[in-house]
Amino acid sequence: METLKSLIQIITQKRVKKVELFDEESRNKSSHYYALFQGIHQEKYSSDEDAAKDIYACDASEKKYLILKTRLKQKLMNTIFFLDPEENESVSAVDLARQECEKTLFQAKTLLLCEAGEVGINMIEKNLKKAQDYFLTDIVLESAKILADYFSKKGQKTDFNNNNQMVATYSKILFYENEAYHQWKNIEFEYKKENMSNDILLEKITTFLNWWEDKKENISGRLKVYYENTLILCGKLTQKSEEVAELFDKQLKYIQKNPHFFSQKDVLNFELEKANHFLNTKNFVDFKKTFSTQKNNEQMPLDFWIEQQEYKLMAALYQQNYFEANEIFQMTHNESRFKKIDDHKKEFWYVAASILHYFHKQEKIKNSKTLSSANKVNFRYHHFLEHTPVYHKNKRGLHLALMAIQFLFYIEKLEFSQIQKRIPLLNDYCRRYPKKDNSYRSECFINLIMILEKNDFKYYPTKKASEETLNELQSTPIDYRGSFRNIEIIPYEQIWQMIMDKIRIYKYA
Repeated sequence: METLKSLIQIITQKRVKKVELFDEESRNKSSHYYALFQGIHQEKYSSDEDAAKDIYACDASEKKYLILKTRLKQKLMNTIFFLDPEENESVSAVDLARQECEKTLFQAKTLLLCEAGEVGINMIEKNLKKAQDYFLTDIVLESAKILADYFSKKGQKTDFNNNNQMVATYSKILFYENEAYHQWKNIEFEYKKENMSNDILLEKITTFLNWWEDKKENISGRLKVYYENTLILCGKLTQKSEEVAELFDKQLKYIQKNPHFFSQKDVLNFELEKANHFLNTKNFVDFKKTFSTQKNNEQMPLDFWIEQQEYKLMAALYQQNYFEANEIFQMTHNESRFKKIDDHKKEFWYVAASILHYFHKQEKIKNSKTLSSANKVNFRYHHFLEHTPVYHKNKRGLHLALMAIQFLFYIEKLEFSQIQKRIPLLNDYCRRYPKKDNSYRSECFINLIMILEKNDFKYYPTKKASEETLNELQSTPIDYRGSFRNIEIIPYEQIWQMIMDKIRIYKYA
């Protein structure tokens, strides 16, 4: 009762007389707020001019329209305070706990400002315990600071000492957590850079791991995953495949033991990371296990589902199981939600259609459904042969695969002049001074194509001249990192062998 009395007294004295919310009153169909809201929501208005003309029959610069727009914005901003997020594919239990703790902390601090100390302090004490349960270090620290300050003023020595000690402990933990976050994000960013030297990256990783050894006991909860991620990345770069597999298993157990730290998307992205590693190392046994326990496709987020299908198709092509690749292709395109993926993703499936069309023509896939499925990504054989991809550095892998399949078709038609026309396009994807990063394999493949042209598409001279470059390619592991820039839908060695097999038949030395 005392708490209610305090709250009623404060709210009676301090409350805002009117709160502008987008509530049921605003949703009155005759209100201008509703008209503007619905017009934007239903894409009826594409500009301020459209809205102003429809609602007020005036210019968008007139005061009455500007006031309406400003007030609607304020109503929407105020309404944010009353949104009720739920745990979903992108939101974990910890995310929800943080949102709830931050809301409670805001309410308690407001009560303290309004001199309702007891009520506010009780809320902060409960909030602190919840923040500790979910390892929300920054909220624990802020709560402990407020409590230490309060009990210091009240002269309550035991409570002050407890909370002040907590401030010292969690200040240290937060410092280490911030440093761990900073270093891991820096490593993650550098890893995604296409031209980053692996040696430089390994130096950064070693520095981070050495720093971590002395501090890891002070770092809580989810941030410990950064340490495991760094070890996995180190294993990938040093090609310690078995160690990486063990680390993935260890991390999976941690995720299963602490599910509240991770959203569904976190778990799915972790599985994609595993699939990526097993594809790069051609460990198809573990690759298959990665997706064996997946839920129904319809329950997966669209972006994860389509990326999973990309990996499955590539794995089938890497194993030269063209029938299975064709089955995956058809199944993906038969899904009703395939049409919802963006055009950027559809480019992968266009290139895949060209590859499967080629194998169909070679009678390695005896199934006419390939052609009908290919139509869903607008694949037309004659248009494909004439298509000239426009240079885009972030689509290097896609464009090289596309042109390689074009070259195979042209070799079969003995139209070598068409290949020669396209070879200058490859120069855009070459650097003056190549280095062994994750673009190096593609540059080796481009050099092989140029050697082929230089030797007039003759088999034996090309084979002899290409030995050194081919050895370089074969000794450099695949390093696909999830972008179309360094993707190999089919490994370059396989494509090169297909080209050499063709010229051996059609163009003797």
